[in-house]
Amino acid sequence: MNEKIGIPPMNAKSAQTMKAAFLTGRMQIEVRDIPIPEVPRGGALLRVDSTGLCGSDINRIRYTTSNEGRVIGHEVAGEIVEVDSGVTLFKPGDKVAVCHVHIPCGHCVYCKHGTPAMCRQFKESKIIPGGYAQYIALSPDHLAHTVIKIPENVSFAEATFVDPIACCFRALETSGVQPFDRVVVVGAGIMGQIFVQLLRNLKAETTVVDISEYRLEKAKSYGANYVLNSNDPGLCDKILEQTEGVGADVAILTFLTQDLLDKAMTYVRDGGRFCLFAPPLKDMDLKINFYDLFRREMSMFGSYSFMLTDMETTMKFISTKSVDVQSMITQHTDLEHMLATVAALDEKQLKVIVNP
Repeated sequence: MNEKIGIPPMNAKSAQTMKAAFLTGRMQIEVRDIPIPEVPRGGALLRVDSTGLCGSDINRIRYTTSNEGRVIGHEVAGEIVEVDSGVTLFKPGDKVAVCHVHIPCGHCVYCKHGTPAMCRQFKESKIIPGGYAQYIALSPDHLAHTVIKIPENVSFAEATFVDPIACCFRALETSGVQPFDRVVVVGAGIMGQIFVQLLRNLKAETTVVDISEYRLEKAKSYGANYVLNSNDPGLCDKILEQTEGVGADVAILTFLTQDLLDKAMTYVRDGGRFCLFAPPLKDMDLKINFYDLFRREMSMFGSYSFMLTDMETTMKFISTKSVDVQSMITQHTDLEHMLATVAALDEKQLKVIVNP
């Protein structure tokens, strides 16, 4: 018989149930009382304090075509309240970040070639029931590979940034960005602002492109060398002028339309690189001049997730304030008000933290 070590997860009145937000359709969220998950064999129970409202979650809420009813959310931080017998990595009371809800196997062809997000186990593994809940169950694989302790000077809300920063960090590594390279970041949302700060640490020369003047000013405050409105008819000429007519070394596309892609093909230099950091807008059929891509020896690739080996490095970016995450938190909400928060999002909202 397994013995559990921990503290009571809830008060006596609600000891058996918790609240979780179920996505039941497009712009439909239902907060339900459901049983608290059992502690998995070799695993732990986590009381969720903060879950980041990710851009991918926002898109799921806005555009899902499924009505199956599921709990999403993956940028999770909280406190371990119960562990299975034999668990030694963590104990009740530990404050931790769940850096990834998916776990690659580590030995398949995808993992061996540095693309763990393509691993079949990665795609099938998850936390129970999901990050927009008061408690989640963590498997022994989660404890071993994707859960790390939060430093004393980092809050739960700040710790939820491990996932997005790690995704940006891997994209820059894959892009081969070197110190003093010229990089264009398209899109000044939360990921764009993180890219700006990481590129500032790299001493890269950064140009940020967005339609929002407010977000462009934020990017400038985080260290962008140049900011340009994406509707500026002289955008390409200005970037070429900034780069002495050569063009940018790398374009990181956190937002993708045909117009933005066409412009990037103009201002990225011969031999330059394109990082597709986001999918195109829904149902958009993009076209690209493959002959030009070939003739100019340009590279284009996608960057979707991150390497688990980067988790500790990413937490250091947060704890040392090398990436100022606190100032990017623009709102807190709870499960009951999450849908209204999504509906009211505007250009001034960068990162919303859900406190279940």
